[in-house]
Amino acid sequence: MAFAIAGLNCVAVGPTKMWIYTTDDILTRTSVLGNGGVVYGLGTDNCPGMSVGDIVIFAHSGVAGSSLMNMIRVLNITATSMTYASDVTI
Repeated sequence: MAFAIAGLNCVAVGPTKMWIYTTDDILTRTSVLGNGGVVYGLGTDNCPGMSVGDIVIFAHSGVAGSSLMNMIRVLNITATSMTYASDVTI
């Protein structure tokens, strides 16, 4: 999955923020979450304000055979990537 900042929106603020990332890429558990718990591109360089504990929902624009949504919780975040604590695929 190639990250594009245009697809990211912060929809809820507070101690725990919620982000929605919409993409035309085919989302599968492997494409989004298959890098050993690391999601590249979602880091503080591209996502200012994203922090540990935040929730990110990956929403697919709708290609047959892909997941509709993947939801993760940020466990650790660096400038270029983040790791997640758990995930739900819908």
